[in-house]
Amino acid sequence: MPVVYVIQVMAYHGVGTQGWRTVSRKTGEPYRFRTREAALEVMRAHFANLREGIHVRVQALHDNPEGGTLTHVYTGY
Repeated sequence: MPVVYVIQVMAYHGVGTQGWRTVSRKTGEPYRFRTREAALEVMRAHFANLREGIHVRVQALHDNPEGGTLTHVYTGY
């Protein structure tokens, strides 16, 4: 499976629960980038007011073209 990069922001829900949410287009389709550098460039341009790694990050995911699903890529940390 090819690797794609997405931008994720930390989302806070209700009474203290939190989690990473992938930034998506209005259609619900996540923005996907072919390189980490391209994703970082867009992230820094559009989310400059958020702290990188704390509130916003670039995440590598496996792209499944057949099912349209994205799955986590183990990066060792």
